[in-house]
Amino acid sequence: MPLRAATKDDVSLLYDMIVELATFEKLEHEVVISREQFAKDFDNKIVHGFVVFDDEDGKPAGMVTYSYRYDCWSGRYIYMNELLVRPEYRNKQYGKQLWAAVAKA
Repeated sequence: MPLRAATKDDVSLLYDMIVELATFEKLEHEVVISREQFAKDFDNKIVHGFVVFDDEDGKPAGMVTYSYRYDCWSGRYIYMNELLVRPEYRNKQYGKQLWAAVAKA
């Protein structure tokens, strides 16, 4: 399965991976947003994302979340929030694919 834009059906996966990343960084206590609020923010297009699935086993290998920001001097721009490639899927170019997807968004 390839990389694709996250959909409403992926919200729980994105949230779980955000918590997974925070836990890896020993910062899980800093994740204060609830799953429900994250889902609302996703529905309201405050946060966007991409998910990538492993070519071999089809399981979720990584994700990236991003949002749009605005600067009065340069206009709208993209801010990459979180990027995770699960350890067992690293060195397969998934991180590069996720970065490229955000750059094209």
